[in-house]
Amino acid sequence: MDLQQYNCGSGKTSFRKAGKVRGPEYPELDKHLLDFHNARRTLLLVSSRRILQLEASRYAEEKGLNNFKASAGFISNFLKRHNLVHRRVTSMKQKIPDDWRNQVKNWQKNYTELVRKFKIKEENIYNMDETSIHFDSPYQSSLEMEGTNKLYYGQMVQKKKIALWCFAFLKLGKK
Repeated sequence: MDLQQYNCGSGKTSFRKAGKVRGPEYPELDKHLLDFHNARRTLLLVSSRRILQLEASRYAEEKGLNNFKASAGFISNFLKRHNLVHRRVTSMKQKIPDDWRNQVKNWQKNYTELVRKFKIKEENIYNMDETSIHFDSPYQSSLEMEGTNKLYYGQMVQKKKIALWCFAFLKLGKK
């Protein structure tokens, strides 16, 4: 039998079978929390560590589990037991379009034609980039089964407040 030695923190040493994962201390709570998470995701609502902690505390109080603490360690172990990982919502594409070469050529052609047509001088050509800052934005991440490629979610707040910052640079490299 292959045993691994663990330091219990109190000066004592413990031995466990190697590779054996301990089950949940509160199986009913564990099942409830997994059902709660799955129900939220079915409704396209996000599920976060904090949301699970709050629900675990609420359920434990309701069931009289006085010794239970919804600690970060409890949530981490719960996530490991159920193969849940943190996923972030992005709107970026992961690969470029198949016809990207044609799109670049068309853009260059249109750009050149516009500069000639309107007789725009090089010192009057600016590049503008923008970045936004979201205030009161909804959750941008959720917990999902490991291996999930897409994250779907519904509307979490009524309106977003956005501040938009623009940066402009001359084509000649001056700000």
